[in-house]
This record gives sequence, C-alpha cells and structure tokens, in this order.
Amino acid sequence: MTYTQEKIQEIVAKQRSFFRSGVTLDVKWRLEQLKKLKAAVLAHEEDLEKALKEDLGRSKTEAYLCDIGPVIVEINETIHGLKKWARPEKHFSGLMCFPSTSTKVYKMPYGVSLIISPFNFPILLTLGVLTASIAGGNTAVIKTSSKSAASTKALQKLIAETYPENYVTVIDGGHDVADMCLTQRFDKIFYTGSPAVGKHVLAEAAKNLTSVALELGGEEGNWCIVRKDANIKDAARKIAFFKLCNAGQICININQIAVAQEIAASFNEAL
Repeated sequence: MTYTQEKIQEIVAKQRSFFRSGVTLDVKWRLEQLKKLKAAVLAHEEDLEKALKEDLGRSKTEAYLCDIGPVIVEINETIHGLKKWARPEKHFSGLMCFPSTSTKVYKMPYGVSLIISPFNFPILLTLGVLTASIAGGNTAVIKTSSKSAASTKALQKLIAETYPENYVTVIDGGHDVADMCLTQRFDKIFYTGSPAVGKHVLAEAAKNLTSVALELGGEEGNWCIVRKDANIKDAARKIAFFKLCNAGQICININQIAVAQEIAASFNEAL
C-alpha cells in the first residue's frame, strides 16, 4: 500500500476513536489481546523464520534465539504480571497534603501509540514493544524499517489476521512515511534505532508535547574486562558468541577486550 498523509491521519483518527470507547481500559480484555498475540506468533513462526532468513541471513536457530523466542517470553511474563502491574497503588500523602492521609494512584494508558522499530531485530523490537503497549491499554500504529521488507510483510500479515486496523496496524515505507507518522499527534512514541534519528524523533514529538521512549543503539565502547581469575574458556565462548550473534549487528556487541596480562596468551588461544 502507498501511504499518504491523509491515509495515516485517518488511521490515527480511527485508533483514537477506538481508544476513547474505553474498551482497552479493561485488564481482562488486554490479557485476551496478549494471548491472541502469543497464539499469532506461534502460528506464524515459520513465516517469521523465513522472513528473518531473507532479511538478515538468519538460521532457524538464530531466528528463534534472537527474535521469536524472546517475544514469547515477554508476552508470557506480561500475561503473568499484568493484573498486579495494573492494580491501583496506595501511598502515604505526606504532611503537605494534610488533611489527606493517603493517595491512590491509578495506572492509566496514554492512548494511541506509535512504534518505530529497527531493521536488525525486526520481530523482537516490534512485537516486544507492542506487548508493552497492549499491556498498558493503548492502541498502536507500527512503523517498521524499510530495510527489513520481508519481516515487515510477515508482520503485516500476522497483525492483520489478529487485530482490526483501528486497534493495531503495521505501516511500511521509508523515512518519508516515518516523517508523515511523526507529524500526527500521538500520545506515546516508542523509537528504537540510532541516536541521530532519535534526535529527529524527539524534535518532532516535542511539537505536540508527546511523551517519547527512546532505545538508542550504537557500539561506542562496549568494553569487556577479563580478569586473571576468570574462567578463560567460558569468557572466550561468551565473547565470541556475542561478536557473531546477528553478524555482530547488535548494540550489546563487544568491541574491545581488556585482558589481564597473565592470561593474555591463554585467552587469545581460547578465543
């Protein structure tokens, strides 16, 4: 689909109308949506694996380890904890609020959320964030990366078969489409990607005073220290794993290693 400013505006308006209906406020309803998401991921697991292979050259094992498996874990943990997390909290008001002695804090959703996900973990950093958005009682417009076209197509199919467009939808396209999204007034924006683009997202969100959550990547530094009393074989195995994971395209990758001089030769051999 070719997206225009008017089309995106229409999607956001429909989601805002759906949110204002109050349907998403019910915690039991949110739990049902999370269970639907888990079932959809399991049902589309093969499609997601194929998409990750096409986009990133992932093996079946790596696709599950890096994207699909962690999403299922996140959904399970959210289902398990949501009732407790959503429960109102009571706090002592303090003397400044006298004569009130206690304050009740209600956990209210933001409203319509925008999720901008990256290319290097296109399933985990889309559906993982969506899990949090659903749990919080929000609707979601998802803008996936144009660099992971196969994953975007798989996600569009998964989401379209699971939720109506006025609740959750996936938008594809390049930076121009992302900018069209950012001109809309969302109630919460989640962005995962580079610091440079993060600044742009924050600047655009500021025009509408929209709350933003940024997960910024980059591999500046990422030192690993191996002490002389370390288990050399274990340290080398873990460091090599993260260096090779997702072909090194991971923000917790290790780029520099400081090794105690006494074990340097042994460590090099083990690595």
